[in-house]
Amino acid sequence: MGWLFAVALGMHRQSEKVVWRSLVPIALGHALSVALVLAATLGFAAVAPPGIVRIAGAALLVGWGVWQLTLGHGRAPRIGMRTGYLGLGV
Repeated sequence: MGWLFAVALGMHRQSEKVVWRSLVPIALGHALSVALVLAATLGFAAVAPPGIVRIAGAALLVGWGVWQLTLGHGRAPRIGMRTGYLGLGV
């Protein structure tokens, strides 16, 4: 969904160049988040048996889904459609 924020920022600033420049922080933020999740998963897998890693991962995903279903949409978003490059990275 990052491209949607890039387009919104470009439309707000009325510049096509801003849309293309917005892709850099989106890509960097995505790469950083993937690296953090990978590091956490590999670190957990190094100290726990594979079965526990699978059960913990499944429990986290189901728990997050239940939380989103029940309470996740009841609060205001922290970053709106009018965000800057830092917000795009986050």
